[in-house]
Amino acid sequence: MDYVKSFRELEVYNLVFMINSFKKIAISMAIVPISCTICFSQAVVKGNISADAGIGFGIYSAKTNDPADTASGAVPGLIPIYAEYAITDKIGVGLFFERNGFVTSKKDTSTVRSLNFGAGAAYRIINKDKIVLAAELSAGVSAFRITDDTDLGKANNRNVTSNGSMVQLNINFKIYFGKHIGWFIKAGYGNYNYRYLYDNSDNLPPEADKRLVTVDGKEYLSLSLNGGNIRTGISVKF
Repeated sequence: MDYVKSFRELEVYNLVFMINSFKKIAISMAIVPISCTICFSQAVVKGNISADAGIGFGIYSAKTNDPADTASGAVPGLIPIYAEYAITDKIGVGLFFERNGFVTSKKDTSTVRSLNFGAGAAYRIINKDKIVLAAELSAGVSAFRITDDTDLGKANNRNVTSNGSMVQLNINFKIYFGKHIGWFIKAGYGNYNYRYLYDNSDNLPPEADKRLVTVDGKEYLSLSLNGGNIRTGISVKF
């Protein structure tokens, strides 16, 4: 099977629309906090616990270490969950989980997804009344997987996996409608690195080294994803 080709077949759908969406959201995130500088009390104080959950999407470049491979695009749909504890009025620390499901071409029957876990910290640049604007940095591990829906249950079941690292840098804007419930939207940059990819297909030998995907049999195939993303959803504060 040509696993490198499958990365090339990741296509970017509605790219122009998504880029325009990034621009509009970035402008909105810049204007709204400035207009709220007349607020006085703080939305988040030391000891608060908040939880965010929502949806999002990203626009990433996908690169491998294969010299014959050219960079291709990857569009993941995101389902993020984040919990944070405010150790001071300005600084928070937390844990996150996120599921990424990647768009593939119509001809490709593969399912591409990743599960991401980690920890992060936030610094609240603006913390006024019901408005919060924070810079966030998070890092963790990422479990990447490719399966072929047409081969499930067969002897040649295609199942490529990898465990790697991920880093996220975000700007998060929140507005609270009451004491506990709010809405967030965050834009950021993500970096994912997978050093080794394992072919767990049923017809391969059990030895781990023989399951490593290689480039022309000479070196191990690696994958990196880099790009921008947007998430939005509900925020609950206690």
